[in-house]
Amino acid sequence: MPPSGKLFHPKAYASWHDNKLSVVVGSHNLTASAFEGRNVEASVMFTSKPSDFALRSIVEFVESAWKSAHPIEDDNFLSSYELQYKANQCRIAALESFRLIKRPRDRRSPSPLTMTWKTFVDGVRDD
Repeated sequence: MPPSGKLFHPKAYASWHDNKLSVVVGSHNLTASAFEGRNVEASVMFTSKPSDFALRSIVEFVESAWKSAHPIEDDNFLSSYELQYKANQCRIAALESFRLIKRPRDRRSPSPLTMTWKTFVDGVRDD
């Protein structure tokens, strides 16, 4: 689904086997990074009868989203995606390492974490 407002990002996988329905819900994409240990991922698998309300609800959500997805009918979508991906590689690379940034020493106003609620609200009103 092309981006439009909120990001559609759930990962839910369903399979039917031996008169049972299994649904995996979690953070992982179907990528080598997710399955070979380069990423830290968390997922849960539920298995029950195909009539189980909770599992059917997940399957129905995915089916509904699938119906509203747009088919990739030409190379324009893939080309646009690839160009945007390449343009953002420098940003992605910057996220690869964490840099500790020290808090500024010059504090002209107190941190909201140390204020009372009344002091915070009064400060917002005065601003």
